[in-house]
Amino acid sequence: MIDLVRSGEISRLEVHPKWEIFVNGQKICTYTADFVYWENSNYVVEDVKSQPTMTPVYRLKKKMMKAVHGIEIQEIGIVKRTKRRSKVSAAGMA
Repeated sequence: MIDLVRSGEISRLEVHPKWEIFVNGQKICTYTADFVYWENSNYVVEDVKSQPTMTPVYRLKKKMMKAVHGIEIQEIGIVKRTKRRSKVSAAGMA
């Protein structure tokens, strides 16, 4: 991200910004994104997500950010690495 700021591709980078989510005057929760920045005059809210972090609570907060603040969260996925198993031939198992 720092390289993108230095190159001028994005600006006004913030790390872990927070939004309070209120409904009918009552605070429901706080959402914390990973990054916020401006790119080509667009305000971007970005969250890095892996499968284990895509919890029901996160999904609800994402929907509430859209409904309450009008903010669409951009998700950046993490690819899970798998261990490679060595191949054993049928002849080698005897």
